[in-house]
Amino acid sequence: MLSMAEVARRMSVSKRTVLRWIESSILPAVRIGDVIRVDPQDLDQMLTHHRVAPRAESGGEAVEDAGE
Repeated sequence: MLSMAEVARRMSVSKRTVLRWIESSILPAVRIGDVIRVDPQDLDQMLTHHRVAPRAESGGEAVEDAGE
Protein backbone atom coordinates (compact mmCIF):
# COMPACT_ATOMS: atom_id res chain seq x y z
CA MET A 1 0.00 0.00 0.00
CA LEU A 2 1.19 3.49 -0.87
CA SER A 3 0.87 6.61 1.26
CA MET A 4 -0.58 9.78 -0.24
CA ALA A 5 2.94 11.24 -0.24
CA GLU A 6 4.25 8.25 -2.23
CA VAL A 7 1.43 8.56 -4.76
CA ALA A 8 2.06 12.31 -5.06
CA ARG A 9 5.77 11.73 -5.62
CA ARG A 10 5.15 9.03 -8.27
CA MET A 11 2.67 11.25 -10.10
CA SER A 12 4.57 14.55 -9.64
CA VAL A 13 1.54 16.21 -8.07
CA SER A 14 0.75 17.60 -4.63
CA LYS A 15 -0.72 15.54 -1.80
CA ARG A 16 -3.78 17.82 -2.04
CA THR A 17 -4.30 16.68 -5.65
CA VAL A 18 -4.11 13.04 -4.55
CA LEU A 19 -6.68 13.78 -1.82
CA ARG A 20 -8.98 15.40 -4.41
CA TRP A 21 -8.72 12.29 -6.60
CA ILE A 22 -9.63 10.14 -3.59
CA GLU A 23 -12.50 12.41 -2.48
CA SER A 24 -13.94 12.48 -6.00
CA SER A 25 -13.71 8.66 -6.29
CA ILE A 26 -11.19 8.84 -9.14
CA LEU A 27 -8.64 6.96 -7.03
CA PRO A 28 -9.79 4.27 -4.58
CA ALA A 29 -8.18 4.36 -1.13
CA VAL A 30 -8.57 2.95 2.35
CA ARG A 31 -8.26 4.69 5.69
CA ILE A 32 -6.29 2.79 8.32
CA GLY A 33 -6.64 4.76 11.52
CA ASP A 34 -5.59 8.30 10.64
CA VAL A 35 -3.62 7.22 7.54
CA ILE A 36 -4.93 6.98 3.98
CA ARG A 37 -3.39 4.28 1.78
CA VAL A 38 -3.68 3.51 -1.94
CA ASP A 39 -3.24 0.08 -3.50
CA PRO A 40 -0.58 0.31 -6.26
CA GLN A 41 -2.88 -1.70 -8.55
CA ASP A 42 -5.63 0.92 -8.09
CA LEU A 43 -3.16 3.65 -9.06
CA ASP A 44 -2.16 1.68 -12.19
CA GLN A 45 -5.84 1.13 -13.05
CA MET A 46 -6.59 4.85 -12.66
CA LEU A 47 -3.73 5.67 -15.03
CA THR A 48 -4.93 3.13 -17.58
CA HIS A 49 -8.51 4.39 -17.38
CA HIS A 50 -7.49 8.04 -17.82
CA ARG A 51 -4.96 7.45 -20.59
CA VAL A 52 -5.14 10.00 -23.40
CA ALA A 53 -5.16 8.69 -26.95
CA PRO A 54 -2.30 9.90 -29.16
CA ARG A 55 -3.14 12.64 -31.63
CA ALA A 56 -3.52 11.69 -35.27
CA GLU A 57 -0.61 12.48 -37.57
CA SER A 58 -1.15 15.53 -39.74
CA GLY A 59 0.44 13.84 -42.76
CA GLY A 60 3.36 16.23 -42.75
CA GLU A 61 1.21 19.17 -43.79
CA ALA A 62 1.58 22.43 -41.95
CA VAL A 63 -1.48 23.46 -39.98
CA GLU A 64 -2.37 27.12 -40.43
CA ASP A 65 -3.02 29.27 -37.41
CA ALA A 66 -6.68 30.32 -37.36
CA GLY A 67 -5.66 33.77 -36.16
CA GLU A 68 -3.64 34.57 -39.30
